[in-house]
Amino acid sequence: MATKPRSPLPPKLATTPPKRKAERIQLKAERIQLKAERIQLALKSLPGWGTPPPRQQIERSFCVLSEYRLVRFIKFVLQTAAEEEVDFALHVGPQRLDVSLGGPGGVTQEHLAVADAINRSPWVRFTSPPAA
Repeated sequence: MATKPRSPLPPKLATTPPKRKAERIQLKAERIQLKAERIQLALKSLPGWGTPPPRQQIERSFCVLSEYRLVRFIKFVLQTAAEEEVDFALHVGPQRLDVSLGGPGGVTQEHLAVADAINRSPWVRFTSPPAA
């Protein structure tokens, strides 16, 4: 009598398919774009951030006088945005960093969380408002 080979996993785990990349992408796509009123309300607690036209993103400029601190601040922003898996853009100039969060899908709660994390970071104390 032939026996069926046993799975090394418990029966429930053996039949549960692993999460696929497509499923993770779908979960990411389910993020909800916030309405303009909600974004404006949130920006009141995020000093320095604004919504440039066409209102699909939020942005802030930082003036960093030390090249070393600028590089460290850029690394922090990249890591923070990557952890939340949000759309972002960085524009780097001499002693200046412009951070844009959002994109064609608009601004989500995750974008606001990244902006808050950037504002609370210790690197912000080494920045000043950019010259007009």
